[in-house]
Amino acid sequence: MAATIEEEDKLDLGRRSAIAKASSSTTTPTAAIAIRRRRRRRRSAGRRREGDSAVGVGAGVVVAAVGRVAERGGGVPRRRGRAPEADGGLVGRGRYRGSGSRRDRDPAGDVEARGRVPPYSDSEHCAARCRSALRLDPEGFSLLRFARWGNRGLRELWRGNRGNRGLLSRERAKYEKECCQVYSSVRRDVIDECLSILGVEKLSIEEVQRIEWRSLDDKMKKWVQSVKVGVRVLLVGEKRLCDHLFEDSELIQEVCFVETAKGCVMQLLNFGEAVAIGRRSSEKLFRILDMYDVLANVFPDLEELFGGESGKAVCSEARGVMDRLGLAAIGTFVEFENAVQGEASRKPIQGGDIHPLTRYVMNYVKLLVDYSDSLNALLENSVDESGDSQRDDGDLPAECKSLFAQRLLSLIKSLESNLEEKSRMYEDGAMQYVFLMNNILYIVQKVKDSELGKLLGDQWVRKRRGQIRQYSTSYLRASWTKVLSCLKDEGIGGSTSNASKVALKERFKNFNACFEEIYRIQTAWKVPDAQLREELRISISEKVIPAYRSFMGRFGNHLESGRHAGKYIKYTPDDLENYLSDLFEGTPGVLNLTRRKST
Repeated sequence: MAATIEEEDKLDLGRRSAIAKASSSTTTPTAAIAIRRRRRRRRSAGRRREGDSAVGVGAGVVVAAVGRVAERGGGVPRRRGRAPEADGGLVGRGRYRGSGSRRDRDPAGDVEARGRVPPYSDSEHCAARCRSALRLDPEGFSLLRFARWGNRGLRELWRGNRGNRGLLSRERAKYEKECCQVYSSVRRDVIDECLSILGVEKLSIEEVQRIEWRSLDDKMKKWVQSVKVGVRVLLVGEKRLCDHLFEDSELIQEVCFVETAKGCVMQLLNFGEAVAIGRRSSEKLFRILDMYDVLANVFPDLEELFGGESGKAVCSEARGVMDRLGLAAIGTFVEFENAVQGEASRKPIQGGDIHPLTRYVMNYVKLLVDYSDSLNALLENSVDESGDSQRDDGDLPAECKSLFAQRLLSLIKSLESNLEEKSRMYEDGAMQYVFLMNNILYIVQKVKDSELGKLLGDQWVRKRRGQIRQYSTSYLRASWTKVLSCLKDEGIGGSTSNASKVALKERFKNFNACFEEIYRIQTAWKVPDAQLREELRISISEKVIPAYRSFMGRFGNHLESGRHAGKYIKYTPDDLENYLSDLFEGTPGVLNLTRRKST
């Protein structure tokens, strides 16, 4: 088709040159009269062909607009050059003839001066011309070729039909629809290709819901990026191009753009709809919030692009998908809260270490804070619709009593209650408190090291640290009370000087047995936080070592002078202190039973 256009243009140029040569050469009066008659006949024939003129297909509005785009370029590019650049860089750069003959500077004016109508009469042929002219090629949009023949045809046809412009207007309206269809069809293909480059696939709702999570997660990330680029780059550029081409009619601008861009937007919205109505699971929440946020951010742009009557349906659909994504996000968050409350694994964690549920929930909540503005707005909307209000909690600071902060507090309380239940799975009471200390401290650290601290406040943190101190005291009482009871004076018989050796032997023997049992068990317990681990060891030492040193000082000489003293007095206070430094490392230890300070 492009070759046919070039051939016709060359033929037209040849005819002009022949006429110019004939006019400038020395001719007889008869020859001159004959030339003028031929010119009049051609002009008359052109007027008779006006019903099928190229203007019919180009639609007066369309070809005039494209003609102006060409004229604003400042000149006409050479035959093999690129099209001139239009506003916004939508048309490729090219070479110009900034000066020269009138034909080079203003092709439309040259045609008017010569009184010639382009010889394009077949509407199907002109539609092909329009399709070819608006197609995207490696050099940019080939608009100029369409503009050159379209604008001059419009001017000549309109100038020559002053008495019959009503009929001409009807012809223009007839072909405007055809040209809009051609334009929209060509540009839709270009937009589809751009979406494909961005990674957007044409998938039905059923196909999206059958995709496994790993693949769906990748597609949701691509969708977020595609919405940003698609609306703010692709569609904005498409709107600018459409406004340039159809400048004479806002209605045609609107209709052509909506018909061109509607399919692209609906393809993106269909994927969002499929995600919104799909199965809810906690791992999807962040991606759903990403999709909601990006759609909320570009929605004003969509309203501006599709602000006319014909674009209302697109904006309405976008608003509906955005609302459903918001509801899906809130529903997923509520299900996550319920899952935390109902998590009922019955297998205790070895060594009283941090429970996987604690790690998962706190890392999850820490990421949720990044979406606090969106979640708070969604929660407020859901409260307004349902009429329910969240109970105010005194643990929250006055400046942070947002609905999202209240829901986070409720979620963490549910986690703490669940951990209380799980601690009861340990038969050893002391280990229950170690488990609770580990997990509550992990929660506090996650809150302090993130934006959660601002939401929950210092008072909440202080309260949890007080709980940890209570658990530490309860651990000491549950674990070391029996050991310390062996170092009391009661039941030994009389004063220090006349204490019963049998009772002393029994006391030291019981102390050794209790300490060795604790050492064997609690070296296997795990306290991952170094500071808490050291604080526990110091607390134990402050209670056990002074009591043992005092007991040995009062009664140790009663046994050291006798036979088998090392069987009862196995450890010095320094030995005990060294052994206590092995506790809570998560590795079972065995005491060196032959270790004894020489007397």
